[in-house]
Amino acid sequence: MERGSRVCWQLPARISTVLVMFALRRLGALQAPITPICGKREVSTAVTAVDAEFVLVPGIWNNIDYVALAGDLDLGDQAAPTVVEIGPTAPEADPDPALRAPQNAEEVTWVYFNSGCTGFPKGARHTDVPLLTTDRAFAGNGRVGENGDDVVATAFPVAHVGAIEFLLTAVCSRPIGTEPAFVQGRRRPVSTGAVPPDPQRHGCDSRS
Repeated sequence: MERGSRVCWQLPARISTVLVMFALRRLGALQAPITPICGKREVSTAVTAVDAEFVLVPGIWNNIDYVALAGDLDLGDQAAPTVVEIGPTAPEADPDPALRAPQNAEEVTWVYFNSGCTGFPKGARHTDVPLLTTDRAFAGNGRVGENGDDVVATAFPVAHVGAIEFLLTAVCSRPIGTEPAFVQGRRRPVSTGAVPPDPQRHGCDSRS
């Protein structure tokens, strides 16, 4: 994978996903996250929209074969992307000093899609700047993580634009924890967080 590659990923919330996100950002890739609840129609639309060269999937997860799903997309005349399976442990590589260079925060490196419930999913292009705004509010003005024992929670899928702000805030606080799925009724002490108006409608009860 080269700098500037166009990458779609459909991964659950786990540490390997976070590491992949940060690694792709360092690589300068255009990332188009796709929530795990999306099926062939939505994934095909996202991959086509960004002309993805790679699709990262979790293999078989939650009884769904994501490799097979990614290999059976409706892409028209567009070339099929390379499908890469990302397991619970993120892949490793030799350190590359070039990846330590400062990144351009004004560069469009993210495309987040809506659900497509009223039509085909539509993607919004983002730079780092607006995505970091909420994080700065929580970690800066809100002082989340200042005491060293804050816990940030969100029921949004990790590929949802509503989750990245809380993910970035969680990275700034201690401890950080991720769950592969939202379990209704589970009780854990948290300092701050966000929940969709209807978690089950977002698939958070089983496939976030």
